[in-house]
Amino acid sequence: MSGYPDINLIITAYLILLVMESSGRVYLSTISKTPVLLLGPYSPEGDYEILKQLLECLRENGAESTKLCEELGDSFDMESISRKCLSWAEIVIVLFTNTATRGGTTVEATLLFREYPKKIENTLFLTELGDNDIPAMSEIFLEEAEKRNLKLKMYKWERGREDLLDVLCETSFNFIQERVMSFL
Repeated sequence: MSGYPDINLIITAYLILLVMESSGRVYLSTISKTPVLLLGPYSPEGDYEILKQLLECLRENGAESTKLCEELGDSFDMESISRKCLSWAEIVIVLFTNTATRGGTTVEATLLFREYPKKIENTLFLTELGDNDIPAMSEIFLEEAEKRNLKLKMYKWERGREDLLDVLCETSFNFIQERVMSFL
Protein backbone atom coordinates (compact mmCIF):
# COMPACT_ATOMS: atom_id res chain seq x y z
CA MET A 1 0.00 0.00 0.00
CA SER A 2 2.72 2.44 -0.88
CA GLY A 3 0.29 4.75 -2.72
CA TYR A 4 -1.61 5.67 0.45
CA PRO A 5 -0.44 8.20 3.07
CA ASP A 6 0.69 6.88 6.42
CA ILE A 7 -2.34 6.86 8.74
CA ASN A 8 -0.15 7.85 11.71
CA LEU A 9 0.99 10.94 9.82
CA ILE A 10 -2.62 11.92 9.04
CA ILE A 11 -3.69 11.46 12.66
CA THR A 12 -0.69 13.44 13.92
CA ALA A 13 -1.40 16.29 11.49
CA TYR A 14 -5.07 16.31 12.50
CA LEU A 15 -4.19 16.46 16.21
CA ILE A 16 -1.72 19.31 15.60
CA LEU A 17 -4.43 21.28 13.77
CA LEU A 18 -6.87 20.71 16.64
CA VAL A 19 -4.36 21.93 19.21
CA MET A 20 -3.48 24.99 17.11
CA GLU A 21 -7.14 25.87 16.57
CA SER A 22 -7.87 25.43 20.27
CA SER A 23 -4.89 27.61 21.25
CA GLY A 24 -6.01 30.29 18.81
CA ARG A 25 -9.51 30.29 20.30
CA VAL A 26 -8.10 30.59 23.84
CA TYR A 27 -5.88 33.49 22.74
CA LEU A 28 -8.74 35.34 20.99
CA SER A 29 -11.07 34.66 23.90
CA THR A 30 -8.47 35.98 26.32
CA ILE A 31 -8.04 39.19 24.31
CA SER A 32 -11.78 39.76 24.15
CA LYS A 33 -12.28 39.14 27.89
CA THR A 34 -9.23 40.92 29.32
CA PRO A 35 -10.29 44.09 31.17
CA VAL A 36 -8.59 47.02 29.41
CA LEU A 37 -9.01 50.53 30.81
CA LEU A 38 -8.59 53.45 28.42
CA LEU A 39 -7.76 56.69 30.24
CA GLY A 40 -7.53 60.08 28.63
CA PRO A 41 -8.98 63.56 28.43
CA TYR A 42 -12.73 64.12 28.42
CA SER A 43 -12.26 67.75 27.45
CA PRO A 44 -11.91 69.53 25.16
CA GLU A 45 -14.48 67.77 23.01
CA GLY A 46 -11.96 66.98 20.23
CA ASP A 47 -9.74 65.02 22.60
CA TYR A 48 -12.73 63.16 24.02
CA GLU A 49 -13.71 62.22 20.45
CA ILE A 50 -10.24 60.75 19.86
CA LEU A 51 -10.62 58.77 23.09
CA LYS A 52 -14.05 57.43 22.08
CA GLN A 53 -12.86 56.56 18.57
CA LEU A 54 -9.84 54.72 20.01
CA LEU A 55 -12.19 52.83 22.33
CA GLU A 56 -14.39 51.77 19.40
CA CYS A 57 -11.38 50.78 17.28
CA LEU A 58 -9.97 48.55 20.04
CA ARG A 59 -13.35 46.89 20.54
CA GLU A 60 -13.75 46.30 16.81
CA ASN A 61 -10.30 44.68 16.70
CA GLY A 62 -11.26 42.18 19.39
CA ALA A 63 -10.47 43.91 22.69
CA GLU A 64 -14.17 43.84 23.53
CA SER A 65 -13.75 44.39 27.27
CA THR A 66 -12.06 47.77 26.81
CA LYS A 67 -13.82 50.50 28.76
CA LEU A 68 -13.61 54.17 29.64
CA CYS A 69 -13.73 54.98 33.33
CA GLU A 70 -17.15 56.61 32.87
CA GLU A 71 -18.58 53.21 31.95
CA LEU A 72 -17.55 51.71 35.29
CA GLY A 73 -18.86 54.10 37.86
CA ASP A 74 -21.30 56.76 38.86
CA SER A 75 -19.36 58.73 41.46
CA PHE A 76 -18.56 62.41 41.16
CA ASP A 77 -15.47 61.91 43.31
CA MET A 78 -12.73 61.52 40.69
CA GLU A 79 -10.32 59.76 43.03
CA SER A 80 -12.79 57.08 44.16
CA ILE A 81 -14.01 56.34 40.64
CA SER A 82 -10.40 56.26 39.41
CA ARG A 83 -9.52 53.72 42.11
CA LYS A 84 -12.49 51.57 41.11
CA CYS A 85 -11.46 51.70 37.44
CA LEU A 86 -7.80 50.95 38.11
CA SER A 87 -8.73 48.04 40.39
CA TRP A 88 -10.92 46.55 37.64
CA ALA A 89 -8.35 46.76 34.83
CA GLU A 90 -5.65 44.25 33.96
CA ILE A 91 -4.25 46.43 31.17
CA VAL A 92 -4.24 50.24 31.21
CA ILE A 93 -3.73 52.61 28.28
CA VAL A 94 -3.21 56.28 29.18
CA LEU A 95 -3.51 59.02 26.53
CA PHE A 96 -2.02 62.46 27.21
CA THR A 97 -2.80 65.31 24.80
CA ASN A 98 -1.51 68.89 24.71
CA THR A 99 -4.95 70.48 24.46
CA ALA A 100 -6.53 68.55 27.34
CA THR A 101 -7.60 70.40 30.42
CA ARG A 102 -5.47 69.18 33.28
CA GLY A 103 -7.06 67.02 35.91
CA GLY A 104 -8.54 63.62 35.05
CA THR A 105 -5.67 61.85 33.34
CA THR A 106 -3.16 63.31 35.78
CA VAL A 107 -5.16 62.16 38.83
CA GLU A 108 -5.49 58.65 37.38
CA ALA A 109 -1.82 58.43 36.37
CA THR A 110 -0.76 59.62 39.84
CA LEU A 111 -2.92 56.94 41.47
CA LEU A 112 -1.55 54.34 39.09
CA PHE A 113 2.07 55.11 40.01
CA ARG A 114 1.36 55.55 43.72
CA GLU A 115 -1.18 52.82 44.53
CA TYR A 116 -1.02 50.24 41.72
CA PRO A 117 2.68 49.61 41.11
CA LYS A 118 2.07 46.04 39.89
CA LYS A 119 -0.20 47.35 37.10
CA ILE A 120 2.49 49.66 35.75
CA GLU A 121 4.12 46.94 33.62
CA ASN A 122 0.73 46.41 31.97
CA THR A 123 0.33 50.10 31.18
CA LEU A 124 0.95 51.87 27.89
CA PHE A 125 1.48 55.63 27.97
CA LEU A 126 0.67 57.49 24.75
CA THR A 127 1.69 61.14 24.77
CA GLU A 128 1.39 63.85 22.17
CA LEU A 129 4.49 65.86 21.34
CA GLY A 130 3.72 69.55 21.10
CA ASP A 131 5.69 72.56 20.01
CA ASN A 132 9.44 72.09 20.29
CA ASP A 133 8.75 68.38 20.84
CA ILE A 134 7.59 68.94 24.41
CA PRO A 135 5.48 65.95 25.52
CA ALA A 136 2.00 66.40 26.95
CA MET A 137 2.87 64.00 29.76
CA SER A 138 4.34 65.85 32.75
CA GLU A 139 8.05 65.69 33.53
CA ILE A 140 7.34 63.75 36.74
CA PHE A 141 5.54 60.98 34.83
CA LEU A 142 8.12 60.97 32.04
CA GLU A 143 10.99 60.55 34.49
CA GLU A 144 9.15 57.81 36.38
CA ALA A 145 8.24 55.98 33.15
CA GLU A 146 11.81 56.14 31.87
CA LYS A 147 13.26 55.12 35.26
CA ARG A 148 11.01 52.04 35.33
CA ASN A 149 11.57 51.30 31.62
CA LEU A 150 7.83 51.44 30.90
CA LYS A 151 6.08 51.37 27.54
CA LEU A 152 5.97 54.99 26.44
CA LYS A 153 5.10 56.12 22.91
CA MET A 154 5.34 59.75 21.86
CA TYR A 155 3.56 61.05 18.78
CA LYS A 156 3.72 64.25 16.82
CA TRP A 157 0.36 64.85 15.26
CA GLU A 158 -1.66 67.58 13.73
CA ARG A 159 -5.29 67.81 14.78
CA GLY A 160 -6.61 66.96 11.33
CA ARG A 161 -4.20 64.10 10.69
CA GLU A 162 -6.26 61.28 9.22
CA ASP A 163 -4.00 58.41 10.26
CA LEU A 164 -3.80 59.46 13.92
CA LEU A 165 -6.51 57.06 15.05
CA ASP A 166 -4.97 54.21 13.04
CA VAL A 167 -1.56 54.81 14.64
CA LEU A 168 -2.99 55.02 18.17
CA CYS A 169 -5.20 51.97 17.66
CA GLU A 170 -2.45 49.82 16.15
CA THR A 171 0.02 50.75 18.90
CA SER A 172 -2.57 50.12 21.62
CA PHE A 173 -3.82 46.83 20.18
CA ASN A 174 -0.28 45.53 19.68
CA PHE A 175 0.41 46.33 23.34
CA ILE A 176 -2.76 44.50 24.41
CA GLN A 177 -1.72 41.46 22.35
CA GLU A 178 1.78 41.51 23.84
CA ARG A 179 0.46 41.69 27.41
CA VAL A 180 -2.18 38.97 26.82
CA MET A 181 0.52 36.67 25.45
CA SER A 182 2.49 37.22 28.66
CA PHE A 183 -0.60 36.17 30.67
CA LEU A 184 -0.92 32.83 28.84
